[in-house]
Amino acid sequence: MGMTAVSTAILRFSLCLWMCLSITCEQPSPEEEELFSTVKQTKLEWSSTPAKAWSEVRMKLGSETEHPVYQACSSKSGPRTLWSGWISQKDAGGHTLFLDLTFAQEDEASSQLSPLLVFVQESHRPIRLFSSTNEINLLELRAPHPFHETASLPDKQNLNVNQGLPLGRRLQKGLHLGFSYSGPCLFIASVRLYYWKCPGFVEHQASFERADGGSELVSGACVENSVEISPPRRECNTNGFWGPLQGQCDCLPGHQEARELCVACRAGTYKSAIGSGGCSPCPPNSKTDGEGAVECECMLGYSRVSGDPTEMGCSKPPSSPQKVRVHRVSDSSLELRWDPPFDLGGRAEVWYDVQCWETEQDSGEEWQPCGDAVRFSQTAAN
Repeated sequence: MGMTAVSTAILRFSLCLWMCLSITCEQPSPEEEELFSTVKQTKLEWSSTPAKAWSEVRMKLGSETEHPVYQACSSKSGPRTLWSGWISQKDAGGHTLFLDLTFAQEDEASSQLSPLLVFVQESHRPIRLFSSTNEINLLELRAPHPFHETASLPDKQNLNVNQGLPLGRRLQKGLHLGFSYSGPCLFIASVRLYYWKCPGFVEHQASFERADGGSELVSGACVENSVEISPPRRECNTNGFWGPLQGQCDCLPGHQEARELCVACRAGTYKSAIGSGGCSPCPPNSKTDGEGAVECECMLGYSRVSGDPTEMGCSKPPSSPQKVRVHRVSDSSLELRWDPPFDLGGRAEVWYDVQCWETEQDSGEEWQPCGDAVRFSQTAAN
């Protein structure tokens, strides 16, 4: 990977970080898991090829405290390779790693500086002997402000600070970092290796546990009092930010959204269906006995007609029809007329039930329903 590719990767990382901070303020910040830092070590004792081509010294180069710094300064040409000790990945590997590297290099007579090459050697256990590497270099770096050969030590302005250099996904339990340089003099001031984690996150009733950056689609779970419409999934990006939600969770009946969770409807409100909508106040003449109602019950003395929707209010029985009139049409038929009740009980429509009861005149017997011989016919009202 050349310098252009490295700069592009860093730019993409910075741009994604800026977008996440600017747009998705609700998403928690990524969590960094540091694997190794030379600044926190007292001694390194890394392997050098040829022997003693790299020397370890303690100094404050690039830091406020003394720490191990490696230098490769020689009048002889040819590559000098430095291999780090074995760095454990933790959790059996599988992380997408990033490297922060600070170095300074001496300028050269030619217009083209010799590159600092960076390698990675994965292994499940420490490697004792390193053969001449056939690894393809992952990174190829040059300092934009090299120090002059007359300087005893590089100045702060000569330090080339590289952050977030991508090392890709590493699957084994650990690794060694390799550095190779063929120029006159170079100082490796600090080396830091780390990866990002996406923190636990709840959004749109879908809950996701902490995950390693660079994971493939991570499966989530619907929060309490919600139901899965389609499986919730999302990617944990290498920079520790969650990608967009795939799938859907919706609140159960009797529950509504509240800060990404599903909470019970308060007393006096209800929600009859699965969905993201909110709870509604009880319609007229109805109530709930507590929280989490899927419908409101009619108050005493009120009722609903079968087939009425839950959002419709309850009504009481209408008053009796007014001005009931009977007209004898013939020996075998009667005409019955009436005016609508004065009080419809809160409804826009009223149904009438006409029944026939009979008894023999002066028989003193109880009234009985009329037999099948009696028939009813309805005519349109005038």
